[in-house]
Amino acid sequence: MQQTHTKLSEAQQTNQTKQNQITQLQQEKLTQQNQITQLTQNLTEKTQTIASQLEQINAKDNQLTKQKEALQQLLTNREQRLSEMGGQND
Repeated sequence: MQQTHTKLSEAQQTNQTKQNQITQLQQEKLTQQNQITQLTQNLTEKTQTIASQLEQINAKDNQLTKQKEALQQLLTNREQRLSEMGGQND
């Protein structure tokens, strides 16, 4: 009877140890899931920031392209007028 009681007690102790390990692993899993959630939120925020910055860059690039085209047109017009003025002197 004592031997049966000892084996039962050892089995209960083993089960409790395993349950404690399971509980600890579940807590670690939850902690890691929370870390993943936080990292995902951080990544989302940074991605949105980058997207916003790219929009600003594209807008500036478009503005510079328009300014360049306008300056090229002005230069072309000036060269054309100078050419016309030079032709009148002939």
